[in-house]
This record gives sequence, C-alpha cells and structure tokens, in this order.
Amino acid sequence: MWKFLGPYLRPYRATLILGLVLNAFSGMAVSAQALAPKYLLDDVLLVHGLSTRERMARLAGFVIFYLAVVISRQECCMPATATGRRWG
Repeated sequence: MWKFLGPYLRPYRATLILGLVLNAFSGMAVSAQALAPKYLLDDVLLVHGLSTRERMARLAGFVIFYLAVVISRQECCMPATATGRRWG
C-alpha cells in the first residue's frame, strides 16, 4: 500500500505529520477532561490535613487548567462555522 501511495503522499509529508500531532493534542485534551474529576476529588476535596487556604489554592489551579483545556478544545477542534469564522 505504501509503495502505491508513497509517491503521492511524499510532497505532503510535513502537512500529514502536523495533522497527526494536532490530532494527538486534541486526544490529550479529551483525556485531561475525563481525568479532571478524579483529580478534583482525590487531590483537592478528599485530602485530609489540608487547610482551607491550601484547598482553595489547589482548586484555583484546577479551575484555571480545566478552563484552558476547554477553551483550547473549542478553538482547535470546532468547525469554522461554529466559531463564527468564515473561510473565503
């Protein structure tokens, strides 16, 4: 198969690699969203021996990270029409 497609894909090698990397980035963002509640419960809310100030500092860090992931997913993964941008 690569013998047949190789000559056609070779000029687009950099674009294909960039596409694969960006696709992996999206997958990592989805994984971070799925693991976020576990971190919130185990490392912020249910830890014994933390003061309220330490809990709030961890919670603030968690919220900032979670919002960054959500915003980055919307910008990189939504179609142009959904974000209000038009092409051409």
